[in-house]
Amino acid sequence: MAQGKLPGYDVRASPSECSASASALLDDPKLDSLRRKAAMAPHLRSMRALFSDRLAVVHQDHLKADPRHIFSALVAFLGASFHFPITAEFGRYNAWGGHRTELCRNASLVAALREALEPEYRAQEELLTVSGDPIPESLQLRRTRCHRLEDVHCVGRDNACQRQAT
Repeated sequence: MAQGKLPGYDVRASPSECSASASALLDDPKLDSLRRKAAMAPHLRSMRALFSDRLAVVHQDHLKADPRHIFSALVAFLGASFHFPITAEFGRYNAWGGHRTELCRNASLVAALREALEPEYRAQEELLTVSGDPIPESLQLRRTRCHRLEDVHCVGRDNACQRQAT
């Protein structure tokens, strides 16, 4: 598959094909087709069936809450022996906070997208449950990055993000 392309959908749209807004995308039949083709839920279920207990599952909230524990658990899962130094810092990289589109300013659009992605949320919950991991509150409540815009302050795309002091 060529970089930047999904089968049957060219992500490099010409200006005349661009949507006027993120909400206009909900009615775009190309996006609906892309969403079906890019759905992860069936793949998550297949991976679990294929790999069983050889699949390590980590939700991003668990990683954010206690990265030392998660990385230590992954090291043990792999059968390796390593102890992270007490001074080890686990920053967030490649994370860009704040508004990037009007999406988060449109509550009805966020709600519609959350509804459309419900099968994806359920698949994540199933995978975490089968793995014996707790389901994070953000997943239970279907929170999106729009719910945590003020939570993260990023200096730049390539720099570590730090939680804002409150």
